[in-house]
Amino acid sequence: MALYEPTASGAYGAGKSRSFLGSIVERYTVWQRTRATSRALRALTPAQLADIGLEPGEIETLADTLARGHRG
Repeated sequence: MALYEPTASGAYGAGKSRSFLGSIVERYTVWQRTRATSRALRALTPAQLADIGLEPGEIETLADTLARGHRG
């Protein structure tokens, strides 16, 4: 189920406001995903993080990257 679906039709200016609303929804979704991923990784011990090739200082950057869907 899509929370927001932009459309080209509608009243004058509707596309702009929907685009703005879509941007807000997108940013909120990324923020929530980042928080959830970060929380899960911070629950791991340093030894567990080392097992998956991470250091505690990398958690926030990795969580943000994963939430945005970037793969590297």
